[in-house]
Amino acid sequence: MLLNKECRLARCLSRSVLGLQILLWGAASAQAQGVDPWKPNDDSFEGYMAREPMRREAEALASTFIETARAGNTAELLRMVSPTSVQTSGRENVERHLDRAVVPFFAQHRDFGRSTTTSTAKSASGHFGFAFYRYSVRANGEKKPFVIYVTQENGRWHVANILVDHFVPGRHRPSEQ
Repeated sequence: MLLNKECRLARCLSRSVLGLQILLWGAASAQAQGVDPWKPNDDSFEGYMAREPMRREAEALASTFIETARAGNTAELLRMVSPTSVQTSGRENVERHLDRAVVPFFAQHRDFGRSTTTSTAKSASGHFGFAFYRYSVRANGEKKPFVIYVTQENGRWHVANILVDHFVPGRHRPSEQ
């Protein structure tokens, strides 16, 4: 019996290693081929592999932003917002939006809903990144939709915009409501 379990474990590990090797090969292949990760309508495997590491980085910043909003740290949130967005909208307007809409929205945040829809995005200033359509699950179990746009400027990820309590048909899954 032990041998059988060891064989299953070995097969599982070899599949995992093979899967990881394929993912790493795909990412390296996409970079080696000079694939443009932001090419419009690129649903190819190479395009996906070129974008995937960037998506993970952008999603990590989005999660950090949300936890910072939950803690009510507006000064730190402002540092995460896109410099172009701050310049275009005005620092006072951005701070007001963070204080009056974003921080109160996430004050009751306890977890994320089951689904996330991710799409590529391009800011009005031409910076590329991702839009994450998610739900915030409240302490009382209620689910509220939001969208967070994360773009890359000068090699760094920033939050370009965040829409709270905002449902986007076709992006947010209605089954989560």
